[in-house]
Amino acid sequence: LDLRGTPDDGEVTMDSVVPGPRQIGTFVLAFARVAGLLFATPVLGNKSVPAASRTLLALLVTMVVLPIVPVSRLAPESPGFIPALVSEVILGGFLGFIGTLLFAAAELAGQIAGLQMGFAIANVLSPEGELQTSVFSSLLGLTALLVFVMSDAHHLFIAALVRSFDSLPLGTFTVDTARTESLLRMSTGIFRYGLALAAPVLAVTIFITVALGIISRTMPQIDVFFSSFAINIVAGISVFILSLPFFLAGIERLIDVLNGELLAVLGAAR
Repeated sequence: LDLRGTPDDGEVTMDSVVPGPRQIGTFVLAFARVAGLLFATPVLGNKSVPAASRTLLALLVTMVVLPIVPVSRLAPESPGFIPALVSEVILGGFLGFIGTLLFAAAELAGQIAGLQMGFAIANVLSPEGELQTSVFSSLLGLTALLVFVMSDAHHLFIAALVRSFDSLPLGTFTVDTARTESLLRMSTGIFRYGLALAAPVLAVTIFITVALGIISRTMPQIDVFFSSFAINIVAGISVFILSLPFFLAGIERLIDVLNGELLAVLGAAR
């Protein structure tokens, strides 16, 4: 009996069970990319979600996508493994940050409209940003979150994550000039889209303010200061309800823009 013989085909050996250094490096780099995305993406990136839950979810997602991830040439003991690990976290955070622009634009629209309507007097604590924000801004942020979830926009980030392993293999991501310009363009776009979403309420409240100013000049006996609070709130809420389809369409348009930006980061839209 020769115990040193070679195993038959299909037989499981210790070498086939124990992962090698490159397999371990592939798992760690893939986990870094997934964790960076989940910690920065909307909904899951909310600070109200426990970090342990996000870490466990990142492990599960990494185990699911690992069979389609090309094996990296970097092992944990390789000199370039730590820079590659940092770049993977940056890439995941970059993809997740794109989604936050949608909610930043919606909350900015609520901040602008709420300021004109008079809601800035009473602020509430936002659990996501841990800062004071107006009631109307929180309302628009929650509305954008509802549209984001109901339109399955979170699937865009899952698809982008899976696609990123083909277009950007592990350890190859670099922050070049094109991606930096894309980030700056998205950041400046927050103000443009925020003003567009708040345009109906903003236009009406400005018109009311001008009209009340003219009335106060022509009829000084009328106390327009106290009357303006109720008028602006009633008019602003009424216009917001009437323009709600416009607001929802604007959020859906922003979701399409986010999809294009995700493709641009991955190099598919260049």
